[in-house]
Amino acid sequence: MDDLQKTKKYLKMVVKSQAKAERRQAIAAKERAELREQFKRTDEQFKRTDEQMKRTDIFVGHLSNKFGDLAEAMLVGDVSETLKKIDNLHLQSTHFNSQSFKDDRPECEVDALLVGRDSVVVMEAKSNLTIDKIGRFVDNVLKQFVERFPDLAGKNIYGAVGYLKAEEGAVKRAINEGLLVVRSTIQTKEIINPDDFQPKNYNPRH
Repeated sequence: MDDLQKTKKYLKMVVKSQAKAERRQAIAAKERAELREQFKRTDEQFKRTDEQMKRTDIFVGHLSNKFGDLAEAMLVGDVSETLKKIDNLHLQSTHFNSQSFKDDRPECEVDALLVGRDSVVVMEAKSNLTIDKIGRFVDNVLKQFVERFPDLAGKNIYGAVGYLKAEEGAVKRAINEGLLVVRSTIQTKEIINPDDFQPKNYNPRH
């Protein structure tokens, strides 16, 4: 084989090798593009899934709040009827969702006021009674009740809580705060304070 033939053969091999390399590069580029597209679709799917999960969490939370509100609304009537059985309080009328106002804006809302001849029972109903909720009720409602509801400032002011379930220590905290406590179940609604319990009068003027 002469030098010319050898050169031609070598050039053919180089061209064929370059063609193979270009085909491999084209295939690799195509695979990279497909992979990027797949990653993009996967990322978009993850984002849609995340948005769906967020919307589901919001919906579940909203539904849970609505259920709690409904349970508490039903509980208010049960508890108020139970408290009316306390003879020495002489409770005569019940006023639901009573509000006080400051500068023509609602300042405080009470689930129910049970008004008697000499006394008022300020009632809070919770589907889930917690120590923190009791603290807020005592500090933000009972201790400021006389100032916010001056028309009732001449009466003894007692506090009461009703509940469907309670965290550990919540009932004890309520009793220690001098509150009347009503436990509600499907079968019964009962005042669970000890027999020797004396409710605290939250009217500083008495």
